[in-house]
Amino acid sequence: MSETRGRLTVRRGTVRDADTMLALFDDAVRWLTERGHTGQWGTAPFSAIPQRVQQVRGWGAAGALRVAERDEAAGLGLAKVRVDCWAGGGGALVQYYVRAGFTPVETVQVEAWTGRVLEVRV
Repeated sequence: MSETRGRLTVRRGTVRDADTMLALFDDAVRWLTERGHTGQWGTAPFSAIPQRVQQVRGWGAAGALRVAERDEAAGLGLAKVRVDCWAGGGGALVQYYVRAGFTPVETVQVEAWTGRVLEVRV
C-alpha cells in the first residue's frame, strides 16, 4: 500500500469492480495479519470466503459499491469523503489513512470493535 496525493474521485462501482475490491480486501487482511492485527477481518482472505465474495459482488450489482480514485471528486459535488477503519492494533491502519491525507474525526464503538472515522476534503 502506498501513499497517494492529489484529488480524489469517487465513482459508483459495478460487478466488474468486485474482483479488484476482493483483491484489495485480501491485501488488507494479509497486511493486518502480518502485523498481528486480526481484529478487523480475521486471517482468511475475503476471496476464500464464499459469503464475502457474494457480499462484495452483491454490493456491485446493487450499485452500493463506491470506488475511490484520486482525481476530481469535487466535480461530483462532494466536499469530503469519509472512510471508517479498525482502530485497534496500535492504530496502524488509522495512520495509513492519515499518511494518505485523511483526518480522524470520530471514534466508533460497536460491541468489542473500535473504529475511527476519517475524512479528506476534496
